[in-house]
Amino acid sequence: MKYLLLIAILFSKSLYAGAPPVDDKPIPPPPYTINNVNQLSIGVEWEYASLENFLDKSFQYSTVLTGGITILNSKNKDNFSPFSGAYAWIDGKDEESGKHIIFSTYGPNKLINKIMNRVYNIDTTLGSNKVTLINNNASARTSIRKKNVLSLSAKMTNECESTRGNMKILNNAKTNSSVNNYLSWSSKKVCKAEVGNINLNGQLKDIKIKNILWAKTYENMTIIFTNPLKLAINNIK
Repeated sequence: MKYLLLIAILFSKSLYAGAPPVDDKPIPPPPYTINNVNQLSIGVEWEYASLENFLDKSFQYSTVLTGGITILNSKNKDNFSPFSGAYAWIDGKDEESGKHIIFSTYGPNKLINKIMNRVYNIDTTLGSNKVTLINNNASARTSIRKKNVLSLSAKMTNECESTRGNMKILNNAKTNSSVNNYLSWSSKKVCKAEVGNINLNGQLKDIKIKNILWAKTYENMTIIFTNPLKLAINNIK
């Protein structure tokens, strides 16, 4: 009996030692401000058939299925660093309808990914994203589990301005707790760009682009993720 008890204790300890650590750190409350962000965004018209599985019957889309892809990252040193993100969206019929996010990844900082999932209820994946703006050339890439799933390139023009804006984002989580994220931003230099390449791989490989509509680069952005319209309270611990 003593031997059986000792074996049981040793077995339970080995299981506990092999288990992943529990992520019980509290989430800071919104809003969240990210500074010194570089971003490359490309607007597109999607091929309808390739997005049928992503469409939400409760969301009002534009007549032509437009949207885009954004990759961004920050070199700032703060609680969210290293911060980066990427997302693809479908436009609503107007600004009030917002943008329907159909794919997103944030990281490699685990806290920002946790915030996106639990506060904004976005079904996002932990990943790593990088944007490089140099000599009027813009390139960006997204990796998930060390595999490239998205890459963009563009040539920056001299049509630049300092500007700001905001947008309403509808989450892509398949739950009953819907969250609207109002995101505001400002940039000291937003430039029109000419698209070079768009490569969609991995989980994005079946999404097809019908037409490229526009491209822009953003330098030294400040992004504020504001209080969500409805908190996913049951998911916050």
